[in-house]
Amino acid sequence: MAKTTPELVEDILSNYKENMSWILLIFLLLSTLGSAALQYFQNLKLSKKVEAYKNQLAKSEIKFTRHTELQIETLKQLYDLVVKIHFSFIELKTPMDKTHEALNKNMKTFQAVCYEAVIYFHRNKILLTDDIMAQFRVVHNKYREVEKLCILESEELVRIEDINGSFDPQILYGSQEGENKYINSRLQMLNDNHNVSTFEDDILKLREVIETYFKKLVA
Repeated sequence: MAKTTPELVEDILSNYKENMSWILLIFLLLSTLGSAALQYFQNLKLSKKVEAYKNQLAKSEIKFTRHTELQIETLKQLYDLVVKIHFSFIELKTPMDKTHEALNKNMKTFQAVCYEAVIYFHRNKILLTDDIMAQFRVVHNKYREVEKLCILESEELVRIEDINGSFDPQILYGSQEGENKYINSRLQMLNDNHNVSTFEDDILKLREVIETYFKKLVA
């Protein structure tokens, strides 16, 4: 029996509702899947960025660690040389043995350790701070003036040896007392010089600057 118009309309509406329900369900599923897929790819992209950042950070940390290690080693070596300068300078200006031979030896030792420190400083400037370099230059400039005095004193000792044709202190000065008296006078002249009298303060300042930065690195 043929359906009436109202019945046909009702069937169409019923099918429409059912179809719409399926369409809505499929749409929701696709939307959910699409959102999930989008979220997945976004998370994947973010994860790759984070991983790349971590790798870059790790490389930076390695570089920083290596640079710090080089600085620490350089500062240790430089500090050792500065201490040698300090001790050799003390022995030069206030020696235990005030003799011709001791004065000559002490001046040569002082010049040798200063030269060694200057060479090391210039070879490793790229690892030193501005403060350390500035104070080292102060010490170096002061040393150059003190070195001129040492050269003059060395020439004076050689002159005495040439005049007497001997290295024997007894021949050069007549007696140990005479030798001590003369060497004392030369040391007094040396110590009265402004560059000599202020040199130790500059050395102590350099030691302090190195110590301060070294403690920051190893803290």
